[in-house]
Amino acid sequence: MTSKRKSEAEIIAENEKIYNRYIEVSKFRSDYLKHIATLDTGSILLMATLLQKPISPGTAIFVAISMISFLISLAGVNITQYILVDHLSDSVNNIELATSTKQKRINQTFTFFSYLGFGVGISFLIAFAIINF
Repeated sequence: MTSKRKSEAEIIAENEKIYNRYIEVSKFRSDYLKHIATLDTGSILLMATLLQKPISPGTAIFVAISMISFLISLAGVNITQYILVDHLSDSVNNIELATSTKQKRINQTFTFFSYLGFGVGISFLIAFAIINF
């Protein structure tokens, strides 16, 4: 009976494939986060422009919630990007780090807050625009 043990070269090749997939996914995630950051800053600038006109007194809360939400989203994007870059540089020599579930959970948490902040911010921005215009 022959054993189907993988040679060291096969293990290295398999780990390289896993790491290369991880790098590609990280690039897509980074690009997506950059787009969210661009939308956040664009929305903040749009609100600043809209605030140059007089607004209804009851809609100030919409502006405040929207601005805070966009800032939370922007902070989440920046933290996630930092963690992603830091993790990539640490995982160059350690394939186990690239597949760490703890790392994935941390990234998912900050990414969730980025999406939530953007969603809430855009919702209140739309409500503000509907009420005032």
